[in-house]
Amino acid sequence: MIRTPARTGAAGFAAVVSPDEEAKLGGAALALLALVELHEAGGGGVLDGSAWDGQLPRLARFLLFQQGEDGRFASKYFYGEPDPEPFESIYYPGEAILALMRLHQLDREPRWLAAARRGADWLIDVRDAGKSTRDLPHDHWLLMALEELHDETGDERYLEHAERIAGAIVGLSLVSLLAGGRSGALTLILAGVAVNTFAAALTSLALNLAPSPYAALEIVFWLLGSLADRSFEHVRIALPFMVVGWFLLLRLGRALDALSIGEEAAASLGYSLGRLRGLMLLGVGLSVGASVAVSGAIGFIGLVVPHLLRPLVGHRPGALLPASALGGAALTLAADIGARVLSPGPELKLGVLTALIGAPFFLYLLIGMRRANP
Repeated sequence: MIRTPARTGAAGFAAVVSPDEEAKLGGAALALLALVELHEAGGGGVLDGSAWDGQLPRLARFLLFQQGEDGRFASKYFYGEPDPEPFESIYYPGEAILALMRLHQLDREPRWLAAARRGADWLIDVRDAGKSTRDLPHDHWLLMALEELHDETGDERYLEHAERIAGAIVGLSLVSLLAGGRSGALTLILAGVAVNTFAAALTSLALNLAPSPYAALEIVFWLLGSLADRSFEHVRIALPFMVVGWFLLLRLGRALDALSIGEEAAASLGYSLGRLRGLMLLGVGLSVGASVAVSGAIGFIGLVVPHLLRPLVGHRPGALLPASALGGAALTLAADIGARVLSPGPELKLGVLTALIGAPFFLYLLIGMRRANP
């Protein structure tokens, strides 16, 4: 249950208290994340006047109470006598930092951001200092928190450390996949890479077996991606599949918001992870597959646009879906006009131009990370 402790000097905050009279940092952090999600899923104000009204800052103050001046978080608070069993969690600090960041995005209170930065700085400069990538904690909470800290502050150190943690998680997932472990998000990504490689091999086979040079040229043009010679007949063919895909994805907005704070938290909010993954794959497959079938492979639109628009929608995946749809359409239209206007001779294929835009964009991000830590 959530309650305020009676010990002197600890008033003004609330914590999740277990039957044995202890309050863990992670419990308060997850409760805060869940309440922020509930507030945002209801469009704001959903907690006003309820029993949970006012619990957001009180839970956040407990996280600050557990933080030392150097930024280090204490994992547990004991309500009775001094804690008989000292406890240190490698995951609780990441949960606390992410919770503080989500609350800061909601109410823009500077002290939540300051506490999150102190906590992240201590983890980077003290706990994880000198560790190789393989020895870092596989902490997805901290990974998300560091990404949001980077988006908020522009400090490249957070992005670089997030990259190291992601490397540790990918390495572990690869080992688990080879060992036959249970499938997860990263395993799905690796499976996608394998499927993509197999599809590329089939495309190469089609080119090799093309009955004439003209057929091979048509395949090459499709691979380059273009809107040239496309008519409303192509729109009529692709639109039904795309509309179904859009409908499925837009209905998953709130579920994606919940999933952004972790699979366990999303499941605790009542979302079925298996059903969610299935609907996501079906929606993406229908919408993206239908568009690629008629226009070819126009790369980097789906990578550049969401990355640019995330800060404008409060880093909420649900709000990012319609924004990315409009932004992607605008960038595709602008690139197509540019390809037609700027080509000095033969028309530049749209997929080539978007690759020329997208690849330097990600190289710029990589260079920025390298400059932050030579």
